Amino acid sequence: MVYVTENNKAVILCPECGKLKQISVGKFKDKKHTLKVRCACGKEFGINLNFRTGIRKQIKLKGNYRKASQHPSLKEDCVVSDLSFRGVQLKLHDAQSLKVDDELIISFVLDDTRKTEVKRKIRVCNIIQGDSVGAKFIDPEGDNYDKAIGFYLMNS
Repeated sequence: MVYVTENNKAVILCPECGKLKQISVGKFKDKKHTLKVRCACGKEFGINLNFRTGIRKQIKLKGNYRKASQHPSLKEDCVVSDLSFRGVQLKLHDAQSLKVDDELIISFVLDDTRKTEVKRKIRVCNIIQGDSVGAKFIDPEGDNYDKAIGFYLMNS
């Protein structure tokens, strides 16, 4: 994983010769984040760019989701595998049934001492490896959840 600075620069370390190189990667923001690069030594290798800011936590919490346009009884199971202030990554049985910009309602319970229930509206940003989706929170009433999620991220 290569982290991108605020000015869209990435420092890449060649695994073969150990040479460092700083490159501008702004043109890849909101696009493909996996790139193949070639070092001056001739070694070609892949890198994953991380444009994210803020705290992100890998988790494994059971939950459910449905398309926002569907009846609440049409829920599907999922696993929340990644959580941040701004969004989630979900593992689904069939991510291919969704597309970018679909709006979903998700619900899951944090594994904190209060067992805080989180119910949020999200927008699918990307589909990852066929079984996962990355999504951002879009509901305007997120303040109460944001406090619970913030406390959870900071204290676990």
